[in-house]
Amino acid sequence: MVEFTKNVKNSQSNFLVAVPPRVSVIIPSYNSAKYIQQAVESVLNQSYTDCEIIVVDDGSTDNTQQVLQPYRSRIRYVRYEHNQGVSVARNRGIEMARGFFIAFLDADDWFLPDKLAAQVAYFDANPSKGIVNSGFRKVNDRGEMIGDVKPWKYAPHLDLEAWVKSKPVLLSAMMFHRDWLNWVGGFDTRFECAEDVNLLLRLSLINCQADWLHQVTVCYRQHQHQSSQNTPKLAKSFEAVLTSFFEISDLPASMHSLKNQYLYQNFVWLAYHLYSNGHGSLMAQYLEKSLDYSQKSKIEAIADWVDKFSSYALDGDSSFSTYDFSSLSDWKNLMASLLFNEVKNHIHQ
Repeated sequence: MVEFTKNVKNSQSNFLVAVPPRVSVIIPSYNSAKYIQQAVESVLNQSYTDCEIIVVDDGSTDNTQQVLQPYRSRIRYVRYEHNQGVSVARNRGIEMARGFFIAFLDADDWFLPDKLAAQVAYFDANPSKGIVNSGFRKVNDRGEMIGDVKPWKYAPHLDLEAWVKSKPVLLSAMMFHRDWLNWVGGFDTRFECAEDVNLLLRLSLINCQADWLHQVTVCYRQHQHQSSQNTPKLAKSFEAVLTSFFEISDLPASMHSLKNQYLYQNFVWLAYHLYSNGHGSLMAQYLEKSLDYSQKSKIEAIADWVDKFSSYALDGDSSFSTYDFSSLSDWKNLMASLLFNEVKNHIHQ
């Protein structure tokens, strides 16, 4: 990236003093040679130029190094010999960052041209904020537009409740004040997935204020096959994040009082994503888990699950057929088990 300098003159001599960039863009990469050029170019082509690019190659075994070779004078590049995980890679980027603000960019995503300018301007106008969030554009593997997502419509206020309940988290759409990331210690490397949600929860607990920039700033690439494979891992990791969160001893009383409600909602939300990615058996397991945190009768819960699935599909611009859903063998087996136990319990009463 361009080195920013200024001339400092005194009566005896001239000095060149390096001025740190205001923004550090951190790109963790693992076997993303196919896409990383577009990611880097999207930062180089920003209307806001007072920034540096840090690429952390997390032990790639493809030709990422060769693809990045023409950019080596314009980026800061570091490489791990072996894959460490995205949280380790991002934390290394935070350690290297010189900017006041930090933006993360996944190697297969890309920024729209005014992303950095708009978010820096928001920080300048709202200096008390530690995070600026924004909307994003979903694209497919080939980079073709699927649709714009404006999460402020369902989570207008970015407080602790929003991070727990609505999870409006896409790191590539955000910008952070570096001091807050350093204060909280960066990403927790215990979580293979959902590390981003964990980060936002911990930041919110130390009163890091976040707000919306009502603008779509980044293109988020969805890999359908990869998403389907990763969903069970994501569900397990997200469950671990929630468990860890609600075990915090000094959690606000309001959170403790809503623990069961939020766990119920999140287990149903995870069940929906497992269903939509073809994991019917795991979907059934998470729906059954949700009952442990609900006072609803089984009949009421079943109706609520279907209603929530329909709502989640609508929010994601997907279709949901109650008839097709009710025909799934995993759903039928779950219903048979739940209703049998309901009748059995009723008889024993």
